Amino acid sequence: MDYPESIDIEKKIVMMKGKKLANVSDDLFNLMVYFIRLLRNDEKLEKKPSVRASIGLYERSQSNALLKGRKNVQFEDIKDVLVSVLSHRIRLKPSVRYLQSIEDYIKEQFHKNIEATKWQNHLEEEQQSGDLR
Repeated sequence: MDYPESIDIEKKIVMMKGKKLANVSDDLFNLMVYFIRLLRNDEKLEKKPSVRASIGLYERSQSNALLKGRKNVQFEDIKDVLVSVLSHRIRLKPSVRYLQSIEDYIKEQFHKNIEATKWQNHLEEEQQSGDLR
């Protein structure tokens, strides 16, 4: 079975199969699925993340928010659970594996592709204006 053809199909699968425990804004939901799909295209990965990784990130970020006493997922909830959700779902190619740990690789990719980009700026603006649900 192949990966979902589009981000929209993957988002539908995650919404159907994932448990809804807390509120997740559309932007944060898009960010989670986008990041997983980005990793799937990564040439340094030998084993790529499946849709279960998207579902895991969706559910675990909600659990993290609830554990912190919130009903709404925040960017930090996603960042806090990334490594635990993804580290066993992906594998680096040997040429990379011996130079960098999987944990460091996940953090580096998230920072490079999400934190240091328009996503973080957009989310901070929304959070300041109170638009996040």
